[in-house]
Amino acid sequence: MIKIMVADDDRAFCRKVSEMVGEDGELKLVGVCHDGKAVLAQIDQLKPDILLLDLVMPELDGIGVLEGLNNTY
Repeated sequence: MIKIMVADDDRAFCRKVSEMVGEDGELKLVGVCHDGKAVLAQIDQLKPDILLLDLVMPELDGIGVLEGLNNTY
């Protein structure tokens, strides 16, 4: 099973992705975040295989998230 985490401040987009992932037996949605700080706070716990990351988000943008992940890993 492939674990997916979605990070986007567009809640309608997150719902749509959640619905689509739920229809696929090979995928599992492990988390949804609406700002970059939440992504960094939860990614170690959720351990997704795929992070679907928006670049423009409140608190910390997608580039900041990538920089934070790069510094951690």
